[in-house]
Amino acid sequence: MSTRRRNNDLTPGQDSFLDIVSNLVGILIILVMVVGVQAKHAILDSQKPQQPEPTPLAEVKHSRQALVALGHDVEQLKQQMVARQIEVAYRKKERDFLLAAVAAVELKLAELAGQLGEDQQMQLEVATHVAALRQQYEDLQQQIALLDQEPAPTRVIKHVPTPLARTVFGQEAHFRLKGDRIVHVPLETLVERFKEEARRNTWKLKQSPTYTDLVGPLDGFRLKYTLRRVTRSVQTPRGRAVQERVELDHFELIPVEDAMGEPVSTALSENSAFMASLLDYPAKKTVVTIWVYPDSFDSFRRLKDQISQRGYLVAGRPLPFDQYISGSPQGTRSAAQ
Repeated sequence: MSTRRRNNDLTPGQDSFLDIVSNLVGILIILVMVVGVQAKHAILDSQKPQQPEPTPLAEVKHSRQALVALGHDVEQLKQQMVARQIEVAYRKKERDFLLAAVAAVELKLAELAGQLGEDQQMQLEVATHVAALRQQYEDLQQQIALLDQEPAPTRVIKHVPTPLARTVFGQEAHFRLKGDRIVHVPLETLVERFKEEARRNTWKLKQSPTYTDLVGPLDGFRLKYTLRRVTRSVQTPRGRAVQERVELDHFELIPVEDAMGEPVSTALSENSAFMASLLDYPAKKTVVTIWVYPDSFDSFRRLKDQISQRGYLVAGRPLPFDQYISGSPQGTRSAAQ
C-alpha cells in the first residue's frame, strides 16, 4: 500500500519537469535564430564600401584650388582690359591723323579755290552740289530698295452690308450734327405750332401775295415760314372757275446759336442728353433722321452704328455749311436704312 502511493505522487512532478525543459529548448532555438540574423546583417554591413569622411585638410586643398582658378580669371580680365586700352589709344591716334589729313586737304582746296577765277569757282560749286545731290539720290535709292523689301502693312477694312433704303412714312426723330456736336431738333412740334399760327394769319395775304413769320424759339430753334397766295383755274360742273388758296412756300429752322448740343463722344454714353432724347421714341417704329454737315460725316457713321444696334432705322440728310434745315411741299422725304 505504501509503495503504490509513492509512485502516484512522483508522476505529476515528472510532467512539470518535462514542460520546463521543453520551454528552455524553445527559448534557446529562438535566441540562436536572432543571433544568426544579427550576425548576417553585420557581415553585410561590413562588406559595403565605406565613404571616407571629408577631412579639414581636403577642404582646405579644394578651397585653395578654387582661389587659384579665380586668380587666373582675374589675370585674364586684366590682360583683356589692357589690350582694349591699347586698341582704343591706337584708334584715337588713327582718328586724329585722319582728321589732320582732312583738315590739310580742305585747307589746300580752299587755297586752290581762291586761285581760281569766278567761272572756275562757279563750276567747282556746281560740281560739288551735283556730287552732293548724287549721293543723296543714291541714299534715297537704297532706302526705297529697303522699303520694297519690307512687307506692306495690312489694312483692315470693315465691311458693313448696306440694306435697301426705303422712304420714311411714319414717326420720325430729327437731330442736327454739326461740328461733331449733335442736338435734338423739335421739328414736329414747331410744324404743329406753325400750322396753328398759319390758320390765324391767312387774312394777311389779302394785302400781299406772300407772308413770312417766325415760330419759337423752342429748344434752341426758330421756324421761319413763308406763306403764299395761289390763284388757280379749276374745272367745275358749271365751267371753269378761279380759285384762290393759301399754301406753304417753304420753311427753315434757324438755330439760336451755332454751337449747340453735346459732342459725339459724350452723346454715345448711356447718360447723355442724346440718348435721353432717343428714348422718347419707340424703337423699330421710329426713323432717326440726322441732318449732317460736311465736317461731321465720320461722326455720323459712328452714331449710325450705335443707333442701328438699338433697333432704329437711320436716315442721313447732308447739308452744305451755308444752309439751314429746311423743307417745302416740293421737297423729298428721308430715305432710311
